[in-house]
Amino acid sequence: MSRAITPFLTDITHFHRDTPDGGYDLTFYPILPGVILALNEIHTTMVPSAPGALFDECFIVNYCLAGRCEFTVSEDNYCYIDGGLTSLSAQMVEGRFYYPAGFYRGCELYIFPPLFTAETHAAEQLLELDLTALRSRYLHSMICTTPQELMILWDDLYKAMQTAALGAVRLRTLAVLHWLYTHKTLPQNSSQYLTRTQSLLAKRLEEELTRDLSRRVAVHTVAAALGVGETSLKNYFRSVYGVNVSTYQNNARMKLAARLLAHTDQSIANIARQCGYVNQGRFAGVFYEKYHVKPLDYRRQTRLQTNET
Repeated sequence: MSRAITPFLTDITHFHRDTPDGGYDLTFYPILPGVILALNEIHTTMVPSAPGALFDECFIVNYCLAGRCEFTVSEDNYCYIDGGLTSLSAQMVEGRFYYPAGFYRGCELYIFPPLFTAETHAAEQLLELDLTALRSRYLHSMICTTPQELMILWDDLYKAMQTAALGAVRLRTLAVLHWLYTHKTLPQNSSQYLTRTQSLLAKRLEEELTRDLSRRVAVHTVAAALGVGETSLKNYFRSVYGVNVSTYQNNARMKLAARLLAHTDQSIANIARQCGYVNQGRFAGVFYEKYHVKPLDYRRQTRLQTNET
């Protein structure tokens, strides 16, 4: 989901920005005049979309390698893309992109027909490819389950991007576009949509669950306060965050534990209580299951790494 894209690139261009809760890195690859590829590495929860009239005539193809992203598809509808899904759209997302887990990695193709040149049309003719016609198929946004054959092409493209060999990236990008053009339909994934209200309910639940991780918050209590059924609220939560409530809570508690172990001298018993565990042994077992190291050993390792740095 590129946020600083310029369609007038001549070489590989890297862009980094820090945010209050992390940051993001975008790397752009010029494929052909009017065709740009981006690798998006996101380590934050919120990134603005790219404004500009030029995006009114673009075609965007996104493949999620890892993580999860929320974006708007209409005034009252949100869409979610996670690992292995491909999205196609003839319009740019307005507003912002939200990353529920604070992490996302994806390949994204931008096609700007108004910027095509004779070089672009020559490549289209050589490959028997019509990018304008491809765009016309997806005037309405679609989230698709990526077929295995296309997934292999995306993964090969991502590997080429790690080498910074622009020729190899261009070749594999054109292979992806050729596949999309020659395969008229993709299997749609209809389970990736929520209304704005449903999304907000899920985020309210997340706030209640993580406000104080020493507490054990019952979902049915929050559901009753919000005036929604417990099962529905759990389903909304999973749609937004990609995991069930218990998994999300456990991950949040272990992240807090790791942070406290690394940056404070608090006792293991005190850290366990802050993370919602009365039994220190149970806490240590869950921590080991998550990080494959005992809490005290984790503290020693992180302190050692910090001193070496």
